[in-house]
Amino acid sequence: MERLRKAKILRKKAEKEGFLNLSIRAGCIELNALEWIGNPKEQIKLVNSLLMKMRRKQGKRDNSNAVLRFKLLVSKGMALGTLAKIKAALCCIRKCKTICRCLLTSSSYRDIATLYARIGSFRKSNQWLLKSFKYAKAEDKVILNLLLASTLAKAGKYRDARRKLKKVHIEKRGIETLFLIIEAQCLIGEGKIQEAMKSANEALQQSKEEIIRNYFATSSMVISCCLCALGDEKKGKKLLRKILPVLKKYGMEYDLLLPRILLGQDIPPKDTKLSPSLKLALQLKKASHSLKIRDYRKAFNYATAQQLMGLFHRLLLFFPEPVNNLIAKGKSTGLPKALLKLPVFQKNIPVYHLKFLGPVRIYRNRIKLRNDPTPISASLIIHLGLKKKIELESIYRNFWSTAKDPKGSLSQLLYNLRRYLKLPPDTLSIRQGFLHFKGYITTDYQEFEQILTRAKALERAGEWGFAKKEYLRAFRVFRGEPFKKMYDPWSENMRRVILNNLETETIHFAKSCLEHRNKNDAKKVLEKVLKIIPDSEEIRKMVSECGK
Repeated sequence: MERLRKAKILRKKAEKEGFLNLSIRAGCIELNALEWIGNPKEQIKLVNSLLMKMRRKQGKRDNSNAVLRFKLLVSKGMALGTLAKIKAALCCIRKCKTICRCLLTSSSYRDIATLYARIGSFRKSNQWLLKSFKYAKAEDKVILNLLLASTLAKAGKYRDARRKLKKVHIEKRGIETLFLIIEAQCLIGEGKIQEAMKSANEALQQSKEEIIRNYFATSSMVISCCLCALGDEKKGKKLLRKILPVLKKYGMEYDLLLPRILLGQDIPPKDTKLSPSLKLALQLKKASHSLKIRDYRKAFNYATAQQLMGLFHRLLLFFPEPVNNLIAKGKSTGLPKALLKLPVFQKNIPVYHLKFLGPVRIYRNRIKLRNDPTPISASLIIHLGLKKKIELESIYRNFWSTAKDPKGSLSQLLYNLRRYLKLPPDTLSIRQGFLHFKGYITTDYQEFEQILTRAKALERAGEWGFAKKEYLRAFRVFRGEPFKKMYDPWSENMRRVILNNLETETIHFAKSCLEHRNKNDAKKVLEKVLKIIPDSEEIRKMVSECGK
């Protein structure tokens, strides 16, 4: 904000005193600051002002003027795209393309590709990225490979996208987040939902302050897709609603449109169908309501033509009705087998949700199992949820270190577990010295970590109001002491890890609250956590400070 203020003062002073060149240079610095804080309306006003000043400059138009004019038009096009003024953005892109014929640089082609991506036209974005490759230097090819991987993932070409990702060295600052988002999108297309959730969450964890607003919605959208893939549409759409206020605050009107379509809300028809991505979402929404095969085929063919098959796969997780209708009629869906095996399309596949941040509760397809599991059963289920594959020797040491027949004890435990969870055949099996679980398990601790990641990202972006709400949601996930009356070594270790994490995050939240003069929320959370961790001296001390 300070940089913006100083640049604005300098621009106006230079303009007043007739220093046109200095005024334009100061305006460019101001424009960068506006892009950074996310103010597209002011961005457009400033670009128009700077372009007018450039026209007033006397003398022959040289190449440097063309470069500056191009950069200003790119900035304006991005801002117009952000505001969902797609027709105006396309007009801006046409002007950029005219100038680009003179520049013939890798960066100018890449900028046009970025503009097309901003309005959801990924087929054209891919074309311009390929042109950019012809003029690119070796160091520029890292980011180009990453951007190409992104368009390939959107096109549903997951293998090709992964090949491009292998050429990217993520040590370069600022690209880790996009790398992980692309990886998550590929994982969804490959049916690896829980791995996709992990990558999307990690992407937001690693995002830098200046790019959080760009990836906050994308990361949340991926996690929302994953929740819908596991058959939990209610939770998936609830997450989408959470991101709407953040997008509204930043004026990201275009990014608001897709979540609103997925939530069944009305959206302004103007310009919407000029964006291939939004047009595809509207076609799928129509197919979901009508259940007509021709409507589904129309959306499928459009996705193929526009190289949006990856997006089509992800949108279907919100609109599964046309696919389920085709499956019921025994007709081809044209979808990958891995996608069709997901619980959203296969209702016979169970999804388990474990709540162990308090008394253990287990849900099968969102219905709570009647009887509570024994401590040893609960411990094994939780650790299968966290690891999916556990070495048999590790299980024997953990539960039956002194037993004469640990194999027999494990066989009996697995028999009881299969009956209790009503597991399909081969879901829980022993192979090559490991216990394997092939089903889907989510936990409340994963939920806690995801909410916490969003809270920290918003806090880093300077959005304390939104961050505080997410922190409070995260702490509400804890209902009591985890792993209570569970004394095996695994459970003891996990209890320590979770409680240490809870203590650290509680103290951080309380300190942030006090910095923002909010003692009430700090005190409520501290008092709740003190009941869970009564021997925490630091939390006890902070409770006393908040009481003063």
